Amino acid sequence: MSGNVWEWCYDRAEEYTKEARVNPCGAQTGGTRILRGGSCASRWDACRISNRSYMPGKNFKGTFGLRLAL
Repeated sequence: MSGNVWEWCYDRAEEYTKEARVNPCGAQTGGTRILRGGSCASRWDACRISNRSYMPGKNFKGTFGLRLAL
């Protein structure tokens, strides 16, 4: 599934800490959101779910998307 579009995540941008954390919630405020996975316009080695980027949530492109889970 990775490599189709960058996936918007619910989490807001925040630097990772060195301490171990289970299911972190991320920052509670701010407009910068996390994107994961790469898109069809990304290099082949960037199309993996561990690939992480961030952008203001008001931005949109044809290479950004989301995945709905029930």
